[in-house]
Amino acid sequence: MASFLKLLRRRPVSQTGDPKKDVPDLTTFVNRELLPFLAEIIELNGTIGSTGPTGPTGATGSTGATGTTGATGATGATGPTGPTGPTGATGATGTFVGATGAANGYASFHNYTNADSPITYTTAADIPDGNIFTIHLAGPGGGGGAGACACGGSTPLGGGGGAGGTRLPPIVVSRAQLVAMLPIVITLPAGGAKATGASRTAVGITVGADGSAATGDATISANGATIYTAFRGGGGSGGGDNADGAGGGGGGLYEAGTSATTVAVRGGIPLPGTAAGAATAAAPASLFGGGFGGNGTAGNVGGCSVYGGGGGGASVSGATANAGGRDAYGGSGGGGGGAAPSAPNARDGGSGGQIFSIAGPTGGSGANGGTGAATGGDGNLGSAGTEGYGATGGGGGGGATGLSTVSGARAVVGGNGRAGGTGGGGGGGGGGAQVGNVNALNTATGGNGGDGGSAQCIIVGLPG
Repeated sequence: MASFLKLLRRRPVSQTGDPKKDVPDLTTFVNRELLPFLAEIIELNGTIGSTGPTGPTGATGSTGATGTTGATGATGATGPTGPTGPTGATGATGTFVGATGAANGYASFHNYTNADSPITYTTAADIPDGNIFTIHLAGPGGGGGAGACACGGSTPLGGGGGAGGTRLPPIVVSRAQLVAMLPIVITLPAGGAKATGASRTAVGITVGADGSAATGDATISANGATIYTAFRGGGGSGGGDNADGAGGGGGGLYEAGTSATTVAVRGGIPLPGTAAGAATAAAPASLFGGGFGGNGTAGNVGGCSVYGGGGGGASVSGATANAGGRDAYGGSGGGGGGAAPSAPNARDGGSGGQIFSIAGPTGGSGANGGTGAATGGDGNLGSAGTEGYGATGGGGGGGATGLSTVSGARAVVGGNGRAGGTGGGGGGGGGGAQVGNVNALNTATGGNGGDGGSAQCIIVGLPG
């Protein structure tokens, strides 16, 4: 207040000449202007009532301009996974469209042999494509025996043909069944080894070596246990001096075939508790049993079968060697090797066994050298098994002779038996060889047998 009064004292005093307007000094201002004003204020304060009620809200003002966009905030944490939605409606059923024309219709196709063995399916992803599978499992064929060799008038026979391996009836399984069998192991042995012909220059005869059976049978195991076995065929015997040259016995459904050594042999048994077929031409053909091995009687071909292996053919001194046993799905037998009696009577090798209406491969021709060298013809190779039929056995080698009293170097060699087809064909027997005179420069060499065909497993996967 003191400061305010000081300010008033400094104000100039207006002088208009009008006593009502002029303020000549501060006292006049206070008494005439300020005090009456303050009295009015005090009187007015006594008449002011209490604050009235709040008035209604005024109208909303217009919206202000939009401000600038602020910076984007940090990404929040991922929320929990929501519940799975309901299963959608089943789609329309598709229409199966079969293959036409040259299309194979397979979902997958595999033709396994010894070169692929062992084949292992460890997980479901290893199983070939397909919903339904057909499995064709064939055992290995036996090797053919070697032909004998002789100097000075003996009659060397050719080797016996190896027998065919058995083939199981088609195995049809679903994909689900194969998955349940995991792990699956497929074992496919090589065919039996052929015998190698020997040579001689001195008077006498060297008997041919025997062909061998395979070292094992074709098998499929599931989870460590063997469940399917296709048995091997037996090997053919080596050629001898009118004593042997018999064919091996075919593999049966429940037993391997027997290898021949000096006499004809039976094939493997067809079913548990069932007798095997006799080793004789009078024995009937078998459905599942192995064919018997042929012996040295003309016309006594190897025994026949449908799923069992065909028996091997035998060498015959007075005629063309016997053919291997015929078959349908199992491997047929190999033909016997041609004999080599006195010149000019070398015999032809026997044919491999027939499969259905498919003729087996022919044997090699006999060769008569006269005063010169002679080499018997080789047999022909067996053919491989397929989905629809079995393998054929190899043809036997032709015999060879050379008869002369003329001194001089000459070589007489029996023809080679040929290998059986993949899928258990028996190997052909080697041809016999004879040099009629004895001279250190003349050599007789028996023909080699043919190897047995490898075991085989064909797996066909179909769409459904």
